[in-house]
Amino acid sequence: MEKAEALDFIGLKEPLTEEAVLAKYKERFNYYQMLYTNAPNKVIEKIQQQNLEKLKKVKQILLEEIAAKKNAFSKQFSEPEIQAKPNASVKPGKKQLVGWLIVHTENRKTDTFSLYEGVNFIGRKKKEDDANWIVLSDDPFVSRTHAFIKAKWNNGHLQFVLYDGDGSKPSVNGIFLNGKETRINQFCSLQENDTIQIGSTKLVFRMKKEEGSVSAEVVEVMNTDFIRTIDIK
Repeated sequence: MEKAEALDFIGLKEPLTEEAVLAKYKERFNYYQMLYTNAPNKVIEKIQQQNLEKLKKVKQILLEEIAAKKNAFSKQFSEPEIQAKPNASVKPGKKQLVGWLIVHTENRKTDTFSLYEGVNFIGRKKKEDDANWIVLSDDPFVSRTHAFIKAKWNNGHLQFVLYDGDGSKPSVNGIFLNGKETRINQFCSLQENDTIQIGSTKLVFRMKKEEGSVSAEVVEVMNTDFIRTIDIK
């Protein structure tokens, strides 16, 4: 059975949690059990018996996938490293400007957000703390704390990792990268010129270079084509 068929049968959408699968399974099991018990004839009784058997298989498929993702997440959480040499103007040891997110969305004005070494939160509303916040207050599809980018030195290299959610749970509408319809799974490494879609806002990732300015980066981005927008449902 394909995953899409399993999700449709049980009535769930991604992202999945074990709690959601078990709750929906119990709800559907009670429903089919009631139909089976009150079946008016043998034909209907057999149909509901098949539904109960299929429901058990669906639960097994979805729970196994959740377990596999959790296992993969724990093995991969060493954080992938971006393949880039450190700039001479960006030295390890103190928090400083290391890149930008540049808004590049159809029918929207260009805006620029700075990225600093450490954690950079992205959301609809800034929290009262000392962290760097990228606020997308005009996008109704953005969660209060939708994502964060961690910029970190590792063995002489600067790595940028994008995380979905606030660190405890994923965002409601997810994050999409480079126009692909599948939302990122927990986290992913960022590469120069990646387009991040958060809500309906698309932002182009640019690293700070040894020479150059943010205005030059903006001009380069404005001269590139728009990446397709994923519809938020």
